[in-house]
Amino acid sequence: MEGQAIIKQALKAFASAASSRMSQVASTVGERLSKQTKHLLKAAKRREVAEAGKDSQLNVYNFRTLMEHPPSDYDYLRFDLNNTCNLHCVYCHNHRSDEVIDLEQFRDFLHTKVGRVANFQVGCGMEPTMDKRLTDFMLLIADSPAKPVCDFILQTNGILLHKHDHGKMQQASLTRLSVSIDAASPEIQRDLRSGTNLQKVLRNLAGFIGRCPETSVDFITTVTRVNIDKVEDLIVLGLDMGVKRFVFREVCYYPDNNIVDHSRMPELVLRDGEFRQMKDRVLGRFDGAAQFIFGDNQFLHTCAKKSLSVSRMEGRALGEIYVGKA
Repeated sequence: MEGQAIIKQALKAFASAASSRMSQVASTVGERLSKQTKHLLKAAKRREVAEAGKDSQLNVYNFRTLMEHPPSDYDYLRFDLNNTCNLHCVYCHNHRSDEVIDLEQFRDFLHTKVGRVANFQVGCGMEPTMDKRLTDFMLLIADSPAKPVCDFILQTNGILLHKHDHGKMQQASLTRLSVSIDAASPEIQRDLRSGTNLQKVLRNLAGFIGRCPETSVDFITTVTRVNIDKVEDLIVLGLDMGVKRFVFREVCYYPDNNIVDHSRMPELVLRDGEFRQMKDRVLGRFDGAAQFIFGDNQFLHTCAKKSLSVSRMEGRALGEIYVGKA
């Protein structure tokens, strides 16, 4: 009898454990299915908006023009609230001024000129963290028809990231922080991006990640002849910090531009095939470790021309792109 009681207790304990295990499995499967469902719904919404939407800039050069046109849907809306930057990147072609977008006029734009937005990016050609109103703009976007159905992105060089309220960024449902960084070497970073401080950028980024762990972090890198052989070091640095996506853009040079440093640009432009070789090298070593996106200069040139047209940037032209020698 005592043996039968022991067996019954063992069977009861086994059944209880099995039930508990099945509940855990069911819970895990449910969570995975929930994530997959959310991902599929998000992708479907983006496809729906992208089919009718467009990729457009919004800044001091075209804001008044777009205010005069009917509402639009956007696949990407890339917004500069100001028209200046705290760095002087050697390859920068952008004019600067003290002009800014008025907050109340921006609110009006969001509620009267925007249909749906798949992806909204704050910071495009300029540095958004130089404007103390940054999180006010982000909260306006989050509480408007322009709230993106996919990604809400802040693109920054990271120098002043610590000056802004990360809690408000979370409140605005920021999904991605895209940090412009060209090298893991302080010397190379400073050479290409004059005015930066790599250690300060990394310190600010670590602080942001600690406060906003749900926001994905990207590195966006302009590839030149100075840093092309060092991109692996940058990837290792990013992976160690938890970076999930790396965007590599081949440097572009427009000789007709009156802003860029013409004394250095020809030596920075890649030779034919170098960007493709770098891409193969990166994927050969790191494929599967993160998401990698590559844009060569001809692709970027085509996208930029289309964006100027879609954004109704009248009177602004790129000119002919410089092609490096083989």
